[in-house]
Amino acid sequence: MSEQGSSLHFRKLSIAQTKKKLATLEGSCAILASNRRWTSFVPLDQASLDVARVSQLLAVTVLQVWFDEDSAVVLQIFAPDGWQAELTVPLDGTYEFGPEDERFFHGMAERKRLPSALIKELTRKMRQSQGRDSWLRSHGLEETLGLPFVIPLPVPCTEELLREIVPDAEVVRGVKKGTGKSVLPTLPQGPVARRTWSSSERAIVDLHFHYLMNLWSMNDWKVYYRYKKHLPAERRGEVDNLVNMMMTGATDEEVRQALERILATIWDADDWDALIRDPNLLRYEPLGQEQLQDWQRRLDETPSGGTQGS
Repeated sequence: MSEQGSSLHFRKLSIAQTKKKLATLEGSCAILASNRRWTSFVPLDQASLDVARVSQLLAVTVLQVWFDEDSAVVLQIFAPDGWQAELTVPLDGTYEFGPEDERFFHGMAERKRLPSALIKELTRKMRQSQGRDSWLRSHGLEETLGLPFVIPLPVPCTEELLREIVPDAEVVRGVKKGTGKSVLPTLPQGPVARRTWSSSERAIVDLHFHYLMNLWSMNDWKVYYRYKKHLPAERRGEVDNLVNMMMTGATDEEVRQALERILATIWDADDWDALIRDPNLLRYEPLGQEQLQDWQRRLDETPSGGTQGS
C-alpha cells in the first residue's frame, strides 16, 4: 500500500506554546513531535482545514507537506500576514525546476521564513534531477527541512487511528463548535482574469472546461500539475480551490470563472491546445464509448494550433 497523507508543522513554537494556541481552536488536535525549529501536529476528525486561517488566527507560520509516493510531494507555507506559497513536485520524472519554483524559495528567503543556508540547500537539491524522485520518496525534503515528524498521516485522521500510528501523541482538546476559532475551509475568490480571449483561444478553454467537468475522474493529474507548474508560487492554491469547487457543487459559471483566472495567468507559458489533445489524458478514465466519441468530435471541431506565446 502506497504512503499517502499530510503533515503540519508550526514554526518556532514550543510544545507549551503549541498546546495553548491549539486549545483556542474548535475541535481537537494532537502534538506529534517537536524540536527547536518546528512542532508537528495533526487535526483530528477533520477532512478539511483552512491552514491559512490557522496561521493568521494563531499568528504563527505553518508548513504543510502533502505526500503521495505514487503522485507528488507538495510543500505549502502559510504566514500570519497572509502570504502563502507552494512548491509542487510530481514524482513521474517530468518535473523541471522552473522560474516560479525559484520565486518560491526567493519569497521564503525574502520574508525570512527559513534560514538562508537551508533555502540554498533545498534549492540545490531541487535542481538536481538525478536521484531527486528517490530522495523525495524517502522523505528527504522533510528531513532537510528538519521536521521532527515526517510520516504523512491520513486525512481525516481519527484519534483511534492516531493511537495506532503515534501512541505517544498528545491530544489537545479545543473548544466546542461555535465557541472558538473556526478553521473550516473557505473558497476565496481569486483575482479577475485579465485577458480577452480570441475565438480560437475560447475554443481551447472550452475543451479544458469540458475535460475537467465531464471526463476527468482524478485518475490522471497531468493537467492539474501543469496548471500549478506555471502559476506564481503564491497562487498555486487556486488549482486546489478549482478542484474543491468541482467537488462541492459550485455552478458551472463559478468553475469556469476560476478556470479562466488560472488560464489567463499562464496562457503564454505552455501549449494548452497540445496538452488537452494528449490522448494519454484519458488512458485511466472509466469512460464509455459515447463519451469518447463525443470528445473526439469536440477535438475534431476545434481548430488545432499551438497556444504558447500567442
